[in-house]
Amino acid sequence: MKEQSLHEWMVLDRNGQAIRHGTTNLSELPICNETEVVIPTRLVNFIDVQVPEVTGKRLDAVLPFIVEEFVLSSPDELHVVVASRKGGRATLAIIKKAWMKECINALFAAKVHAKRMFPDFLLLALKEDAWTFTQKGSSFLVRTSQTEGFEFNLADNDGSLVPHLLQMALNEKDQFSQPAGLIAYGELAKTVTAWAGKLGIHAGAAIEQEWQSNSLSVPFNLLQREFSPPNDLLQKLYQFRTCVVILALILAMQCSLTLIDVGIQYRQSRQLDQEMISLFKASFPESTTIVDAPLQMQRKLDEIKHAGGEVGSSDFEPLLARISQTMGAIPLEKLISMAYQDRKIIIAFRVESLDQAEAFQKKLVSAGLIANLEKGHVIGAFTEVQLTISEGLK
Repeated sequence: MKEQSLHEWMVLDRNGQAIRHGTTNLSELPICNETEVVIPTRLVNFIDVQVPEVTGKRLDAVLPFIVEEFVLSSPDELHVVVASRKGGRATLAIIKKAWMKECINALFAAKVHAKRMFPDFLLLALKEDAWTFTQKGSSFLVRTSQTEGFEFNLADNDGSLVPHLLQMALNEKDQFSQPAGLIAYGELAKTVTAWAGKLGIHAGAAIEQEWQSNSLSVPFNLLQREFSPPNDLLQKLYQFRTCVVILALILAMQCSLTLIDVGIQYRQSRQLDQEMISLFKASFPESTTIVDAPLQMQRKLDEIKHAGGEVGSSDFEPLLARISQTMGAIPLEKLISMAYQDRKIIIAFRVESLDQAEAFQKKLVSAGLIANLEKGHVIGAFTEVQLTISEGLK
């Protein structure tokens, strides 16, 4: 098979009916959901033999050596697959590896991704206990069973030889079973009827359709092991390669834009850090070590506020500690609420008399704190009061 040589092709619908056909080189084949390669039957030999009770890779490894005694080629030169198997007997399909490699290379060069490969006799209809015939140029194709068939060529187109060739095939008891009838496509049916009479076999009705159109499932695939088709996902991606390329370009562009945006943000962040460090050095030249400029600057500002007598937001705990030391603990059953707002601690609680609250206020003031007392409601034997306490000016 050559990439630039002409090959017949046919496009089938889901029912196996031909909707288009033609002849072209491999690179100009129409694109379909699946591609099957149908090869001449004469390239494939079939042998019915006893096989060991193993499966998988172990069976694959011994297949070329099982057929060695039936062929002239070396086992390393043969590609052997199991066409069918029943118990310890199997029908093996044999083809030369060199031809397979040449075919696969031509398909690959033409960017044709085949899913199956099988001999063309499998396109013939399968009838129970019958052999099916068709004529292909000067050759005749014969399907004898689910997985077996053969092809013979009449160079001078002498049809009188066919009955003798069929009789020779019938004599191969180990290879082919005796058919109950012979069936053919189209006009060939009349000729096959005459052949059947000479062989003492019943001739069936003609099949009125193109023999290449066959919706039957293929019983075996020559594309196995080293010739296995690529992953189905890769095939589908290749079929939609234009969309995949566009999506890949969009994704690449999106990633590039994201990286550019991250780079810009990082550069701006670095620039802002440098500006803050420069500002910190200019404001506090005595500081020689800078680890976190924003945090160090906040601490310096807090120090300046303290030095100026202003209380910072971080003074809650020290202020609360001074209040506790001055007032002592307030019983929980008398405490109503406590809040910290605008550098002030606001405590609402109950006292038995207003004098008690005023005594608390005086203690706080004498400790250097600012304490404002507000009287609230009188509930029974208790009076609700509120002390607003802050640090005094230094």
